[in-house]
Amino acid sequence: MPRTDSVIEIAWRRKALLAGVFFLTVMAAAVALMVIPKRHTAQTRVIVERNVPNAGDAKNADLTVFLNTQIEIIRSATVLEPAMDGPGVAEASVIPRGENEVNFLKRNIDVALKPNTNVLQLQFAATNPAEAQAIIDSVAKAYVSHIAAQSNNVAMGDFEALREQRKHLDDERLGAQSLLTQLKNETTGAGDDPAVNAALARVTELSKAVSTAELETVRVRSEFTEALRGLGWSVDKYDAAKLAGATAVAPQSMDLLRGNLAGLSQQLIEAKRQFVPTHPAVRTIQAQLKDLQLSQAATLRGMYAAATDREETVRRQLNEGNERVQGLNKKAAELASITQRVESLNKQVALLDEKLSQMTLVESVGITARQLDPATIVENSAVPNTWKTLGIASIIGLVLGMMAALVREWVSPALGSVHRLADTVGVPLLGTLPRVNAAGLRELALTTHEQSDSAAAEAFRSIRTSLLFGAGNCETITVTSPAAKDGKTTLATNLAISLAQSGKRVVLVDANFRDPTLHEIFKTDNGIGFSGVLNGDDLESSLRRTPIEHLDLLTAGPRTPDISEQLNSDRFGDLLRDLHLRYDHAIFDAAPVSGSNDARVIAAGCDQTVLVVRGEKSNRFAVATARDALLSVGATLMGIVVNDAAAAAYPAGGERRPGPTGDRTSTSEQFARLRSGR
Repeated sequence: MPRTDSVIEIAWRRKALLAGVFFLTVMAAAVALMVIPKRHTAQTRVIVERNVPNAGDAKNADLTVFLNTQIEIIRSATVLEPAMDGPGVAEASVIPRGENEVNFLKRNIDVALKPNTNVLQLQFAATNPAEAQAIIDSVAKAYVSHIAAQSNNVAMGDFEALREQRKHLDDERLGAQSLLTQLKNETTGAGDDPAVNAALARVTELSKAVSTAELETVRVRSEFTEALRGLGWSVDKYDAAKLAGATAVAPQSMDLLRGNLAGLSQQLIEAKRQFVPTHPAVRTIQAQLKDLQLSQAATLRGMYAAATDREETVRRQLNEGNERVQGLNKKAAELASITQRVESLNKQVALLDEKLSQMTLVESVGITARQLDPATIVENSAVPNTWKTLGIASIIGLVLGMMAALVREWVSPALGSVHRLADTVGVPLLGTLPRVNAAGLRELALTTHEQSDSAAAEAFRSIRTSLLFGAGNCETITVTSPAAKDGKTTLATNLAISLAQSGKRVVLVDANFRDPTLHEIFKTDNGIGFSGVLNGDDLESSLRRTPIEHLDLLTAGPRTPDISEQLNSDRFGDLLRDLHLRYDHAIFDAAPVSGSNDARVIAAGCDQTVLVVRGEKSNRFAVATARDALLSVGATLMGIVVNDAAAAAYPAGGERRPGPTGDRTSTSEQFARLRSGR
């Protein structure tokens, strides 16, 4: 059986092709390294810190979200536009002219959070190392300056407005308390008249309503202010058109809206922990959150307007009530009104104090940022890296070379060198025949007779020796080939001549009924011959004498339609016995195995079979097919002969090389042994 070549063996056989592909790949990589400019990466580090007073364990609860927000700030126009004014940045050749410089920096600056720290690492790559350092250093400094400018500036406008409002209310409260004290000293027994008491009760009720309305107005205004701040606006400056276009909900649905906002805010925190801030999932949640914030702000604006209207209405009613009771008991009414006013002012001041306390806490959240080190070039950061690129190119070259070798092996399955032939095909090598420049078939076929001193004649005699001293009996020998024009007739004729020259009685039989040629080589007629003997003609009268001593010829004879049936009959066996009695050797020049079934039948009846292949024409698949076809009918395949071999690939001469088993048993026995697993 033929042995399947391993990948390593194929690579070695096609080593020239593999080496060529490998060399071209590495050279292409080397040329690319020389042509493509190297990019150097500059980096710097910035530490971002914040302090949340009395926050306890909540201080770092959303640290990752906070730092991801800082990364987005660094890559925003707020930081990158001032960075363009840094030394050497605007003039840098790496920044393309005619393109938005900020967008270019945003695309090419890499900002990453170092694990388990609050340190941000900024990187930028450019072909000019100095430009890369200048750009990344300028970006880091611009971010630090931005944080410094924004430090302790959280909602300062709203804070100042509330503090001014609180001062105004406090002054009003002090004035009201002073007036209340004065009225109490001046008023005695003013509440004894029933009409006055009723009027005062109404005024008291309206005063409480005014107080409640004022508190509601302050509460709604505070919520409206916070909602606007969440959108980046203030009470004095916001986009009224966007609020008008937003969907406002009913006041009783505000709790549901707040719940949805809280849920989306938590989803956003979780999404930012899992994804980068620019991830589509994060942006989707941010868009939904902004829609809800707009809806909340629009609703609160409506509620604030309604609360203001309600406060004005109740206050107007209170004024009317005060006017009605003034005629009844001016001092008592005024006392009651001032008392309610003082209580209302006290509650308003307390509410503003609570709001100011909360905003002071927000104001005290300090964010600091500082650059840890100046921008430097990262060691071994040059891209493309020379050794890495060559290493990858080497691997790719080996893979491509191996693929090319395998493709070449499949497209052109040559037999290989003489040293590999026995293993490749699984059949012993009997010898090789050198390439001979001859005029025609007859000259080649008679080489041993007419050019007995030539190298080709010596090669035929060497093959004769291999046959005579090979394994088993070789009185009847079939010479065939996988395909036509492989040189079987040349071998059969010269083998018969060399045997006759050694003193053996030899008959050469033309068994190629479809394309007989031996009668042309020996210049005789083909009227009678092998086919006639199979049909009952006399063997003695069918034989032809040749000019070569001890060599007779049995031509093919006329072709008959039932030749295959005749070969399978007893007459062919009788012919073999008659030839055995008359001659020492009978050489059958059979048809190619691929052309007909005749060669297999003749080979099955002969002692030995020799397969002729052409060195640069035959491929191992065709040879293996012919070998299997012969072995399948029980033919004894003695070996193969390589014809028309180039001197560089096959040494001329006969040399019996054993097959894969290494013993001298017949090929059919070896094949049967391999098939049975022994």
